[in-house]
Amino acid sequence: MTEAPADIAKVLQRSRTAGEWLKAEHAAGQGAQFKAVDRLVDVTVRRVLAGKVTGLFGDEAGFRLRGVPARERQTLDVTFDLRAQQEQGAWFLPESARISAVALNLPAALLRQPLYGHAAVERDRATVSLLHPDALFIWALMEDLIGLLLLPLEVRGPLAQKLTREETIREFGRLDLLISALEIDLSEALRVFRYGGGWSRLNVAQRADARLEYLRALSEALDHGWAERYRVWRLRSLVDRHVQKSVRMPAKRAQVVTKELGRVLAAYFGGNWLAFLRYLGTDAHPDEAVITGLPAPRLFVTASTKVAELALQHGISPHEIERMVATLWGHRQATSPVEKRVAALRQFWAVFDTLHATQEPGMPALWGLIQEHIGSVAGNNEHVYQSDRALQLLPEALNAEIFQLWGGTSSPKFPAVIIDTELPHRSMAEAFGPALRFWNGAALTAWFLCEGPWSRTDMAGLAAYHQQDLAALTTMGVPVPASLFKELATLEKTLTPAPATPDRSIALGGLQVSFTVGNGRKRGFEQLRDAITRARRQWAEAHLETYLRQRWEEPLLAVAREHARLLAATNKPPPLRTFARPAREVVDRWFGGDFRDLYAAIGEVCPSPVTDRRGLLVGDRLVTLRRIYDLLCAEAGIQPGLRTEETAASSRHHSVERLAGEALRYIQMEGTFGRPPVKEDLNWHNRYLYLNAYGDDPDHAFSLLAQAVARSRRTDVDVQMESEEACGDASGRIVGAAESGE
Repeated sequence: MTEAPADIAKVLQRSRTAGEWLKAEHAAGQGAQFKAVDRLVDVTVRRVLAGKVTGLFGDEAGFRLRGVPARERQTLDVTFDLRAQQEQGAWFLPESARISAVALNLPAALLRQPLYGHAAVERDRATVSLLHPDALFIWALMEDLIGLLLLPLEVRGPLAQKLTREETIREFGRLDLLISALEIDLSEALRVFRYGGGWSRLNVAQRADARLEYLRALSEALDHGWAERYRVWRLRSLVDRHVQKSVRMPAKRAQVVTKELGRVLAAYFGGNWLAFLRYLGTDAHPDEAVITGLPAPRLFVTASTKVAELALQHGISPHEIERMVATLWGHRQATSPVEKRVAALRQFWAVFDTLHATQEPGMPALWGLIQEHIGSVAGNNEHVYQSDRALQLLPEALNAEIFQLWGGTSSPKFPAVIIDTELPHRSMAEAFGPALRFWNGAALTAWFLCEGPWSRTDMAGLAAYHQQDLAALTTMGVPVPASLFKELATLEKTLTPAPATPDRSIALGGLQVSFTVGNGRKRGFEQLRDAITRARRQWAEAHLETYLRQRWEEPLLAVAREHARLLAATNKPPPLRTFARPAREVVDRWFGGDFRDLYAAIGEVCPSPVTDRRGLLVGDRLVTLRRIYDLLCAEAGIQPGLRTEETAASSRHHSVERLAGEALRYIQMEGTFGRPPVKEDLNWHNRYLYLNAYGDDPDHAFSLLAQAVARSRRTDVDVQMESEEACGDASGRIVGAAESGE
């Protein structure tokens, strides 16, 4: 006599062994649905241990498994299709995640290089899209399983110097739970890996042999039914939680499925909550809503370009339409934040194009026109590599526009607070994206090839050097023609050496040494410059507007879809902090860190009030840092900008530079909290690297930094008033002393 399907949940929960669970599952006719996934897990793990299945990051899919047999490949592609799971209501699953393939790739690496396998795979982790089945398979099922099975190799490898005795024993306790659930015996293979098992007495070769022996023993221990028993172990927690939450009424999916249990549901039920309930033979909660599709996202960004059309369509004056649109943004103008930034990018492109097109030999290099870093706070910008060339060369009005539009960013921990951007010009360049990076890089390569001192690549290697950006442009449908690279490589062959510097002589140890210096310069820059300029302008005429629209529209649509996905996952609007994580890049690049404007652009209401930027950083950030640096130098008794060969003095000077470099982070935290930060806000003691400049007291160094930041904001008028007050106090003391006869 078999149990009724409606009773299977309690039967499963009462089962003490995997065998009892599987028997109840079979009696209810529910076991066959898992056979393909169980086989996929079994085959994949065995091939991983044999070094025949590995994971590869970096192709178009982001992550791909190599070595999966055809039969299992079909199961994987069908079962772990995220879009198909979403159509079954699995909106609670993220669309991207950070996954690790370290354990997955370790057996193959150890089999190739027994002594250095860990080093070969230590960086095999990345954030990838889960829209590819391989990535979802690893994230939902295999990462934890293989990571736990190979835990001894990690504990006696990269983690050896990081874990205490108690932590090591605790880690092996986790593995013991899995081994018990799988009903396999690894006691002998694990003996040497456990704490006190004699690992420290093994030499390097013996340790390598022990790792390989563990892989062999693990492969042999995995018998025919181990994958089914592993599934039971994973399902038990999901079933137990459902029974626990179903007291008077069947539990809702949101009550049961945690982040971890969401992986279980994705792995064994295709993300289908109703399929899980059918497995248990129970009904859904009467209020359970399963959303199988998301509404098409709508963007409210370009209404200002349709004012006349809307006015005619609705019989309303254009002025009234503009006023209504401006209300949406909380501004006096109807132009959206995105439109303002796109207009600024067009202005920048025009100046950028002209500067590169008119560059001549002998002129200062244009390195730094696209700002990558803040430069030296000590005022030692090298002659060629000046990081702030944009501030020097762009029109004042355009610089002011960039500071205004990209001067704000959302606080990472407190997204409802807008803080000052570290480098607005860098943020602007990031918004412009791969087209700006490539065309700037091509022009700089031509310059440095001819003018020196050196170039990161040559014209023959230009396409390979910029392959990632070029691939992105091709994917966007705005490719750079391959003919350009052939033309530049041909022109490079026509370059001729510029005349060398005349003979020079120096005294060296009592000897007079004469030599000729080759300056590395080449003639022919103008030909390379003109070829790049022609291609750049042709590309811009054909593609610039399309490209700029794609730069904001595609990410904004993705963010709108993510908001809809989060809404569908919980049936309520997501908290700002939850939505901020996937939306931060978009809100910083196109809305100045203001989530109110981002929500308005996707037709939603921001769930939290937003604190406006306090404007603690104004204009050139490097100027601010140099003021602070000068004050810190004075406190340390160091001459600003002084370079010395004396080791102790040089170390003190670098300490002051690094301390001044912390000022930007200090000021950003001040903007976050609305008050000067304390050491705990900056995690100061863990970051403290400045022992040489002010003794070994980090509290004292923090206090000096806080004082320098405050004093750097004083204007000349403030200084004069303080001086007059000090003089007045001194005069008062003198008069008082005279009157008292002292």
